[in-house]
Amino acid sequence: MIRQRRLLAIFAHADDETLLAGAILARYAAEGVEVRLLVAAPGGDESEERLTRAAKVLGIALVSSLRYEPSPMWPRRAEGTTQGARPASPLVTSPPLKESAPMLGEALLEDLAARIAGRIDDFAPQAVLTHAPYGEYGHPDHITVHRATLRGFAAAPRPGVSLYCLAYPLPLIRLNGWLMRLSGRDTSRAGPRGTVDVRAAVRAAPRKSGVIDVRAHVAGRRRAAAAYAGLIAAGPFPLRMLERSPQWLQRR
Repeated sequence: MIRQRRLLAIFAHADDETLLAGAILARYAAEGVEVRLLVAAPGGDESEERLTRAAKVLGIALVSSLRYEPSPMWPRRAEGTTQGARPASPLVTSPPLKESAPMLGEALLEDLAARIAGRIDDFAPQAVLTHAPYGEYGHPDHITVHRATLRGFAAAPRPGVSLYCLAYPLPLIRLNGWLMRLSGRDTSRAGPRGTVDVRAAVRAAPRKSGVIDVRAHVAGRRRAAAAYAGLIAAGPFPLRMLERSPQWLQRR
């Protein structure tokens, strides 16, 4: 009897699974792979409701959470903004921090890695997918989850299991970093305490090792992204332009 193939996707926030990897997850779900999603910091009830709707469209079989709180992308001064910069529109709405739920950006990496390792062992997938080492557009929560997943994955031998990380054209990633610095952000000091160096993470990124053809699933990703229409409308300009672009361009 052939065992059903299994894929575990591990991301930081509700919407990462769709906006960053929706077409990938939709492809493998359509091919009969059991796709499960682990979200470290999904946000409040509204975020989880949007996540549930998007996951259903993508064909994700099960969604679980580690119940951290999303972190701000930049350090906050007493008045609520970083020096010399206007507050940016968040990609993910962050509810008030609860005493029982630590902020993801302030979680101990060893603890987060151990919790992720436990979920990998419980599901026993053949493949694990997580964030890029530079957090796609530089979000420190993404970088934290990437690092914790790598550490948790390497904590014990897992024969037959492969770990994959998202990869984007590095010239575009560098352009995004340049635009953030142009707007007054210090990309060497991201995260709630300014401890994440996005520039260093981009410089250290390994070369892309593979390409997955997801062109046939761009339409499904767009249907799932409709669950996050409000967040997209309030998000950064590049995100809004991407989501409004024609599907032929998204397939490119």
